Amino acid sequence: MRIPNGFLVVIQAVIASAVAALCLSGCGEVKVDPSTSEPAADAATDSTTNGDGVGGKADTTTGGNQAPTVSIKSPANDAVFSPGQTISFAAKVFDDFDSPDLIKVQWKTETGTVLNEGKVGASGFSEFDTANITDGAHKITCLATDTAGAVGTAEITLLINSPPGSPGIEILPAAPTTSDDLVVHIVTPASDPNRSSKDLTYSYAWFKNDVATGETGKTIANALTAKGEKWTVKVKAKDPKTEGPETQASVTIGNAQPVTPTLAITPTAVDLLTEVSCATAQPASDADGDKLEYEWSWTINQYTNPGATTQLVSVKDLLSGPKQSVKAGDVLKCAVVVKDTVGPALPKVESAPVTLQPFDICGSAFSPCDDVAACQNTNTLEAICTCPVGYFGDGKVCFDTDECLAGDKCSGSAACDNTPGGFKCKCKPGFVGDGVTCTDIDECSKPTNACDLSSACSNTAGGYDCTCQPGFG
Repeated sequence: MRIPNGFLVVIQAVIASAVAALCLSGCGEVKVDPSTSEPAADAATDSTTNGDGVGGKADTTTGGNQAPTVSIKSPANDAVFSPGQTISFAAKVFDDFDSPDLIKVQWKTETGTVLNEGKVGASGFSEFDTANITDGAHKITCLATDTAGAVGTAEITLLINSPPGSPGIEILPAAPTTSDDLVVHIVTPASDPNRSSKDLTYSYAWFKNDVATGETGKTIANALTAKGEKWTVKVKAKDPKTEGPETQASVTIGNAQPVTPTLAITPTAVDLLTEVSCATAQPASDADGDKLEYEWSWTINQYTNPGATTQLVSVKDLLSGPKQSVKAGDVLKCAVVVKDTVGPALPKVESAPVTLQPFDICGSAFSPCDDVAACQNTNTLEAICTCPVGYFGDGKVCFDTDECLAGDKCSGSAACDNTPGGFKCKCKPGFVGDGVTCTDIDECSKPTNACDLSSACSNTAGGYDCTCQPGFG
């Protein structure tokens, strides 16, 4: 068995003293060779780490001597630290021959950088603190060397993990309304000195008017928002070990413009006397629930009627131009401008055009002509009225002409009888004919005359006379 070096020194001193005493007696010189004080032994296996801070095989062997055993107690294997954080290192070191104060200890990084070196303390521990380890993953080795040069080692790995940086973010759309979903857009990904930005994840926390909502997704549905609310999202980048600093963005929910309606003129068949409506086939709506205002207008052939500002109008009251009445063939359209009580008005919305059909005013109760007049339709609501023969007037009113007043329509031997729209001629008694021409009747030639045989019959215009013969009275 190998005698520890400390004991050899003591023995050598004792032997030297004994030899000196003997020399005084004249017994001659005695030499002690320390190298022969202990028999040679076979090479032993020293301890080293197996990756978890516990001793394993020796790096160096010396005959009969085992390398120190090393066990790293702090920090734990695969521990994670922040940059600049003070790390306490401690390793338990034991040697089978040397006392702790004779064992040299050195702590190194994987690049050979010496973190600390010195002797083992009386407690058997090598301990030190440092805050100077660079970012990234490191393999730390503790090497213990005894006086025979045998080296025992232990290793651990640790990570100096810098948290990710702040990402550049924005909320889209930048000027949202209650019709919009809110979406976080990562404008600039967070950077991380220890890994790719692709290996980072993000956490989201949403606040409404600075009060946490519990929403943690990337998107806020528009159903959760209301006009005037301030929405803020706070975002952190996260690596597998820690999270980075918070960054935030905010938007205020603005006024949602109304949804424009779809218009259609009803009825679809329109003539010059139709009452028409500018119907909303698809009504206007407002996501904010604001009261909507409507400005209606009507056009004929692109001429906007200044007085037609209601949803319901009568075509006959419209104009196709200044002081120009509507007519069949004109094109009718309606339009509306919608606005809420807050925002600007929406663009004007127009209906599909409708072509005006003619109206049979002559055949309706609205005919302007006299009952006896001839009525002719036009492409407007005006009709052409003409009084017939035997009447006079403008056609809208017709008066009977008294043809008998002229005195020349019948024979002088006839009577003139005025009739509506005409006249009749009738020969007077004693005349015969059509009234226009009348011929005197010779009553004396007729046996029906009243003269007796003692009188003479004399024919007259329109009659006859009876005169007694001489001798009769």
